[in-house]
Amino acid sequence: MRPENKLQIILAELIQIEGSVTVERFMRLCLQHPEYGYYVHAQAVGKEGDFITAPEINQIFGETAGVFIASAYKALFPNLQITICELGPGKGTYAQDYLRVIQKLADTRSVSHALYFHDQDKTLIKQQKQYVNNALHIFSLEALPKIPIIFLANEFFDALPVTVKLQENFFEFEGVVIQDFLNQAFALSFQVRESGLIKEKTVVERSAQGEAYLHTICDHIAAYGGGALISDYGSFQPENRVTLRGYYQHRLTNGLTDCGLSDITYDIDFENFRYIVKQYPRLQAKVLTQRDFLLKMFSEARYHKILETLAPDRKEDFISGYQKLISPAEMGEKFKFLWISRKENFFYPFE
Repeated sequence: MRPENKLQIILAELIQIEGSVTVERFMRLCLQHPEYGYYVHAQAVGKEGDFITAPEINQIFGETAGVFIASAYKALFPNLQITICELGPGKGTYAQDYLRVIQKLADTRSVSHALYFHDQDKTLIKQQKQYVNNALHIFSLEALPKIPIIFLANEFFDALPVTVKLQENFFEFEGVVIQDFLNQAFALSFQVRESGLIKEKTVVERSAQGEAYLHTICDHIAAYGGGALISDYGSFQPENRVTLRGYYQHRLTNGLTDCGLSDITYDIDFENFRYIVKQYPRLQAKVLTQRDFLLKMFSEARYHKILETLAPDRKEDFISGYQKLISPAEMGEKFKFLWISRKENFFYPFE
């Protein structure tokens, strides 16, 4: 381990005292430590950061979401001002793209003073205020007005600390981080926690904080209307493997190195999200791959229209970015869109 990495030293001392720390606690400290956490100081998003989100890859991602939001309000709430709450807005690129489209399609309605950002990252909040100056920042979703709201969350849930559990031979094991003294590194291990219910090997990744957010969103939609468009890496069904991983300078890692300097993430279990939504009798949730969502929302037409206007030196990046969004080998199948709303408020392309 690098001696200059202060957070790694703190974690090593903690593990030495306690023997191990849970994956959830390890991830929380790496990402959210008040002094050395990744999101406290790092330039995470973009070419200069450790990973690039879909809105940074190509503007069609955010513009297509804008078309969907404008269509949703026109169909479901024709007499109401559009109100959006985005969780984890990053640098504000996503918002710039969907707002540009909404303002063109939403007739005389304005999104001014009806756009809310929820973020805890002080560095990113400063950037968001520069790029999107009409957003109101809130630190709790409970502060939102009691009206229909469209919630947006792009790669938000996969940044929340996760618990990793393994069930096998009628025992339940929890993922913990230990010290591998031989290789002078941290390593993932599993410790018995309690008796299990199944014999077959099953890996479960759950975020208590993520599920709490989802319940808050569902509570609001059930009571006041609106919907939630959640986009993230994940699967329709549990993958039955550990998907925890890290990204450092655009390089894939195991998530246990360069503590506080690299991003840590995992795949969202969208089936579990749908299970949570089913606990609300008035609500329903459906999932599409990113490829299906974009193509069904006529992204191809927008793609060709923009391509015609671009200078020759910009076309190559635009084409490769769009292909990355829709290609099954890239983000097209791996990335999902989940729409949550009242059962009577389902419409294209999620009907």
